[in-house]
Amino acid sequence: MSVFFAPDFEQHLTHFQLNEDESKHSVKVLRMQVGAEIRLINGRGLEAICQIQDAQPKRVYLQFFKRSNTPKRLNCILQWRLQKTWIALSGF
Repeated sequence: MSVFFAPDFEQHLTHFQLNEDESKHSVKVLRMQVGAEIRLINGRGLEAICQIQDAQPKRVYLQFFKRSNTPKRLNCILQWRLQKTWIALSGF
């Protein structure tokens, strides 16, 4: 399942439109069509499983099926641990 980053994706929305760059990538490069499922994240802990309702190179409309919200504290802990691991592996 492909993952797309959409910083303006919010909890209260029922439908979402990918921006033009993401739409073009999904339709032209990944060759996604109507009915395909994707994972959408906003970088602040919110993610959703969506289905493509309309697939055009300039716009892709999505309908949400399942949403989850990772608490901010958990995000901070995960980020800290990943940074600590990266530093250990890189030899700093």
